[in-house]
Amino acid sequence: MNDTTSAAGGLLSRHLLRQYKIGYLHMRAFASDFSDEEARKAPSGHLPLVWYIAHLMCAHDHFLKLYVGHDGGLTDSFVQRYAGPCSECANFSDAPPIGELLERYEAMHMRTRSFLEGLEEADFERTAEGAAHPTFRTLGGALTVVGFHDGYHAGQLADLRRAMGKTDLAEEVSLLEIA
Repeated sequence: MNDTTSAAGGLLSRHLLRQYKIGYLHMRAFASDFSDEEARKAPSGHLPLVWYIAHLMCAHDHFLKLYVGHDGGLTDSFVQRYAGPCSECANFSDAPPIGELLERYEAMHMRTRSFLEGLEEADFERTAEGAAHPTFRTLGGALTVVGFHDGYHAGQLADLRRAMGKTDLAEEVSLLEIA
């Protein structure tokens, strides 16, 4: 690998890492003032906070299993309930406490960040067997999903906050914290 290729890989890795951090910081900020009761409820047309955090944990867990060899310890029933779309899941009264979910989400995020920091361009073509979605078949594709997935759901969480009458924190998340 020549210096140009290595530099390009580093640049792309840094870009993905930055996007990943942005989504994560928004999710954490938007979730910061929910009680357990609030985190398990949502107005009509919205999903509760616990679903968003658990859903992202499933995506991170799948990525970590495929490319890092890490098992995040999520049970099959947890993954079955939270990994996919939520068309028939209205009752979240039995969901884990939001503090517990956020701790596990943070641990998965930090493990993924550590992995991202060491990638080079050639790594993005690496493939994995057993990917749940075609986008996860290559490391580059999986990183695209994982890197932007948190940010996508952060936008939905901002909308949930407004629907619940909570303070809009979008402008309070400082992009200076991301560097």
